[in-house]
Amino acid sequence: MIQKLLVSLQKKQFSRRAKSGIDIWVAVLKWFAFGYLALIFLILGIGINKIVLKEFDGQSIVDVVSRFFIFYLSSELIMRYFFQKMPVAMLKHYLVLSIKKKEIVSFFVKRTFLTPFNFVQLFFYIPLLVNLLRFDYNIVGSIFWVVSLYLLSFIMHLLVVLIENNKTVFIAFVIGIIGFGAITYYEIFDFTSYIQHIFSATYYYPFLVVLFVGIFYLLYRLVLRFYLSSLYIDVLDIKKDIDRNVSDISWVEKFGKHSLFIKNDVKLILRNKRAKSVILMSIVFVFYAFIFDFGFRSASNSYGFQVFLGYFVTGGFMMLFGQYVPSWDSSHYSLILTQKVSFHEYLESKWVMISFATLISILLCSVYLIKGLDFYLLIVSMGIYNIGISSFLVLYTGIYTRFPIDLTSAKNIMGDKKAFNARSFVMVIPQLLIPVVIFYCADWVLGYYGALGCLALCGVLGIVFRKYTIRYLADLNKKEKYNMIIDFKKK
Repeated sequence: MIQKLLVSLQKKQFSRRAKSGIDIWVAVLKWFAFGYLALIFLILGIGINKIVLKEFDGQSIVDVVSRFFIFYLSSELIMRYFFQKMPVAMLKHYLVLSIKKKEIVSFFVKRTFLTPFNFVQLFFYIPLLVNLLRFDYNIVGSIFWVVSLYLLSFIMHLLVVLIENNKTVFIAFVIGIIGFGAITYYEIFDFTSYIQHIFSATYYYPFLVVLFVGIFYLLYRLVLRFYLSSLYIDVLDIKKDIDRNVSDISWVEKFGKHSLFIKNDVKLILRNKRAKSVILMSIVFVFYAFIFDFGFRSASNSYGFQVFLGYFVTGGFMMLFGQYVPSWDSSHYSLILTQKVSFHEYLESKWVMISFATLISILLCSVYLIKGLDFYLLIVSMGIYNIGISSFLVLYTGIYTRFPIDLTSAKNIMGDKKAFNARSFVMVIPQLLIPVVIFYCADWVLGYYGALGCLALCGVLGIVFRKYTIRYLADLNKKEKYNMIIDFKKK
């Protein structure tokens, strides 16, 4: 009875929420992305035997998949951490109803399993199982092995729920998996040859699937207990730091007329867990290129990817902070409008802060000198381009990807469906494509170093003429300010 009531309330909430034309396109794009991922999984599942025969000298499918499964599992956990939606925001609406807390928690935890992240893998596992049975692998072992791999996806689902608010654990995990990957790739030590036995164990010993079931059940109970103990408004919604004192930030006064706005932003970042995640993830972005083996090559078909990496390693803070301006101030945006605040100074202070963070990223990226001077010069050129061009495009994006940010929530900014969604992704696409097009056109005429010079020159010109750009953005903010107030009041 209670379950039916909760389902009914969820349906009403879905049908009554405001939808715009772009939201429909966002949904279409999102499902297209999952469809594309499903197609890739399907192709891999169908062709797994041919891939193993060609690339691994006919080794066992079970051994090959088990050997590299740790990397897939890690990438799945990272994707879930950024995009998987947790039920925290929905839970608090039901606390005032005459429903037992256990039933509320149980319903919403089960509801989180209804996500494409938990079903898209079947497009790989089902054809994989068919291939195993077709090529005379042990029937019982094959079934239990595939089931255990699928269970690991549900285990990842629950792990993300538990580590969502513990960014230190997540960052340590990412750094660790990158380190293990590098050690394996450069043949320093092949740890996959040992880990593969963990994943393949259920094929040779099917009864061990009980361990996977046990781990899943244990994590499920932990998640239930976690939400049950947190099912209070002051815990779910506020999540304030115990120590709210901010370190000395008198150094901000050196920014002159922009110091007031920058000081407020620095306090915002230091005081709120949600904003703190921007700094942590910006540091992760600096080392983004180490995820790939991007050994610098002269082949022209690799240049676009190099520019793409340069954009990300220097623009982490720009993307994570800049595209949510003015949404960061959504809770008091109406108050700002009643004060003597210049939109020009407001936006220019945001640009100064983004530029300062980009310069720090360029300095941190000096570690890429180990990959060669050419790649680091590309990073510097893209850093200058980001300061002069991309930063303004990001601020422009923020005007139209506005939504209320609850700074009292401990939810990860990247994990919020509203904060990092397909809408913002669509508007990021031209930001990524423009520098690539500029680079290729300039490279065709002037060569590689000339292309780097063009990227840097575009950035310098953007800095020189920034007053005109900021004036345009300020006028746009004035035009949209009433629409922003309406959007910031939406739940």
